[in-house]
Amino acid sequence: MSTAVAVVGLGGAGCGIVSKSRQGIADTVTVMAVDTDASALGDCDIAMKIQIGATRTNGLGCGGDAGRGRLAAEDDTTPLCDCFADKHMVIMVAGLGGGAATGAAPAVMRVARESGALTLALVTLPFPFEGDQRRTQAEQALRSIRETADALIIVPNERLLETIDENEVGPVFEAAGDLLGASVRSLANVLVQPGYIKLDFADLHSLVSMSEGTCALGHGEGEGKNRVKKAVASLLEGPMLEKGARIEEAVSLLVGIECGSDLSVQEVGEIMESLAGRHAKECRVCMGTTIHPARRKKLVVTVLATEAWNMPASEIEQKPERPDRRKGRRHKKGPVAEDQPTLELELGLGGKGRFKNVEPTVVAGQNLDVPTFIRLGVTVDR
Repeated sequence: MSTAVAVVGLGGAGCGIVSKSRQGIADTVTVMAVDTDASALGDCDIAMKIQIGATRTNGLGCGGDAGRGRLAAEDDTTPLCDCFADKHMVIMVAGLGGGAATGAAPAVMRVARESGALTLALVTLPFPFEGDQRRTQAEQALRSIRETADALIIVPNERLLETIDENEVGPVFEAAGDLLGASVRSLANVLVQPGYIKLDFADLHSLVSMSEGTCALGHGEGEGKNRVKKAVASLLEGPMLEKGARIEEAVSLLVGIECGSDLSVQEVGEIMESLAGRHAKECRVCMGTTIHPARRKKLVVTVLATEAWNMPASEIEQKPERPDRRKGRRHKKGPVAEDQPTLELELGLGGKGRFKNVEPTVVAGQNLDVPTFIRLGVTVDR
């Protein structure tokens, strides 16, 4: 069974970024735009559109009011539920700081999660010059999104400027949208496109669900001669992975390689070797390749990195205990079998030597001067 993925652009910025991801994205990926502004949706180059809060906003924007954005999403959860019903994963893209996306993002992620999908939110933060109010609204939204999304990718807008050789506002936003759109497209394609080495959805699910909720997404492209070196350099020098720092700090990595049918084994090995020189030896790495007919002579590398791996309690409990080769073995507190001989050590507290006149160390009602194994009722075998 193939993985069903939806990419959702939320609000003006989110819809703009997702529009840029459309070209080259796999046909099996559901792409949709969600907004309160009917006019903006009409201009959006995305076929599937959902207008939220029409009666509340009269088909207009939210005027920077995140509260209205939240209510707009809560008014129209039914069409969202219908779109997410059969999806394994929902990738939401939004620009935080304004009204519609900032308020609606947590609600959209909650609906997607309740539908049974794995939820990943990619959000941008305002430029410093956009003011404290937008920054404060964005930070408040982040806290709510963390509670409803399985994983969160945060991209401050000023970080995107590091590799954009433009000064005019229009080209800067255009280039930033292109980079984010390409990153989202590559991640979606890696999950649904066929490849020689298939990246299982379970790998992504484990990486996302066992992270502490924050991931980093990197994207690099190379074409023509030395395309591997170009793609890796583009990935490591780009702003999304903070010039490779997020790979060095990662405890788990998901690596997707997208190319045409001319991809060679040597190229795959070169890419993975380049990344291995950056990440820690104990880092968990999952990789896969995707074959895209339009990518012949071009190579794309996508990396999803996390800095935490929280193993579920169920897995920890199933781990076999390491055999204890010592003659005596400590036991947890609990009933002792009648036929089990125990060695009782007489360790009275009457004679403390030079500490006999010292006040006992009592914390939370427990005398810490009493040996731990006595306080916990631990017994020792003969």
